[in-house]
Amino acid sequence: MASVKNKTEALLAIPVLLLAAFSLFFMLGRPPAADWDESRHGVSAYEMVRSGDWIRNTYLGETEYWNLKPALGFWLEAASYKVFGFSTFAMRFPSALCALFTVALWMLLARRHFGPRTALVAGFILATSFGFLAYHTGRSGDFDSPFCFFLSLSLYFLDSALQKNRFFMPAAGFAFGLALLVKSFAAAPFFLAMTFGLLLSEERKRLKPPDYLLYALAGALPVLAWAYARFHADGFAFFQRMVSYDLLARGGNALEGHPGVFLLHYLGGIIAYLFPWSLAAIAFLFYGNRMVRKSSNGKSGFSFEWNAFFRKPLFWTWFIVPFVFFNLSGTKLYWYLNPLYPFIALFTAWHFHELFREGNTPKGFWLFLRRAALPLGMIALAACWTAIGLQIAGHDAAQDLTAKNPSRDRGANVPFCFENTPPQSTAFSAEVIAGYQPVVLKREEFLKRASRGWILFLTNTDENARFIASNGLVPADSNPAYLLAEK
Repeated sequence: MASVKNKTEALLAIPVLLLAAFSLFFMLGRPPAADWDESRHGVSAYEMVRSGDWIRNTYLGETEYWNLKPALGFWLEAASYKVFGFSTFAMRFPSALCALFTVALWMLLARRHFGPRTALVAGFILATSFGFLAYHTGRSGDFDSPFCFFLSLSLYFLDSALQKNRFFMPAAGFAFGLALLVKSFAAAPFFLAMTFGLLLSEERKRLKPPDYLLYALAGALPVLAWAYARFHADGFAFFQRMVSYDLLARGGNALEGHPGVFLLHYLGGIIAYLFPWSLAAIAFLFYGNRMVRKSSNGKSGFSFEWNAFFRKPLFWTWFIVPFVFFNLSGTKLYWYLNPLYPFIALFTAWHFHELFREGNTPKGFWLFLRRAALPLGMIALAACWTAIGLQIAGHDAAQDLTAKNPSRDRGANVPFCFENTPPQSTAFSAEVIAGYQPVVLKREEFLKRASRGWILFLTNTDENARFIASNGLVPADSNPAYLLAEK
């Protein structure tokens, strides 16, 4: 009977993963590319494929010293371009796949420590959390989803080394090295979290000194290999900028207009992006220990006692250490929290499981939460799909116009001229989707230098319409916001 029960619970994981897959992949390529990181990543990965330079990431043909990430994220998107062609879907596919794998990994961790039912609930919470699925993560060409996946994979192997076989340590180190190759210094708080969790775990006694050495070597191997190749490409320039800007300046100052109030900034982000599960998580955080203590041993009273969840230090250090670190950092961005969302899902799922555990008869507030579980799930599903639907329904006039006029109608590498540096999303649409060569060129220079077939991108105003007509340019296309003129 136990075998049948285990098979049934395993089969129930399939619809949870299918729900996550649907939320991640449904019309994935439809929302317009976002400015800043997503579009910039997409352009750099495209230029890697076109140039064959797999070490130096470039943007609009110039070596990139603003987006200071190592190469793995670009390699993933470039590989997707190779498989699916140059499209918004291809740019986002690696992120969506990594998010789906992350759901599966945390369900496996939940099953190992807390049982299959907690695993199913944790998976459902992640599969209905907009912040995890779609905000700078799974439905985005940003690198936060691959970063979260490799960190989670490292945690999974580290936990396997503690619970099963110490020979998983090299795999844990190698996975962490891959996380470093996605977002470099952003992995540091999670290294500290896993280190503290390891030191607080009783199971660490089964590990031997060579295991730690193999962990370090396996993690350093991919990073050092890339760093060696990058150094031979442009010396210390990239690394100096990475340390001075991405580590020291970003950690000490609120860069690029991203300040925040200590604690309140990220608490607000968690509440908003994990709604409504975040509300249940907060209730469990403040009252859960007393509730679980009562349901576990039948005693009454108000004395504090850690519940069973907090006896797993590898999990709670995963949240506490980075959360404190992010709050101390000068630059505060909500997507820094993305690797913490699976922990919050697991924390919430375990407490819900306790509410429904056989023999548990909650009263008062806990009875309310028990009865609210199904409505919360329905609200979460509705909120998540509504947010995704709003993304899908979005439009970008510049991207729409550019994508309608691909360069294949005019020849290869046709210059697509902007009077000023274009938004990253427009550059992505012009270069990756339409196949042009974006160029910054004032209209006077365009008239002097342009050859037949060159395109000039202008805002749709009467003055620009007169400029096109008076200089013998051909109106190529337009929409209410923009004009395309052809030489």
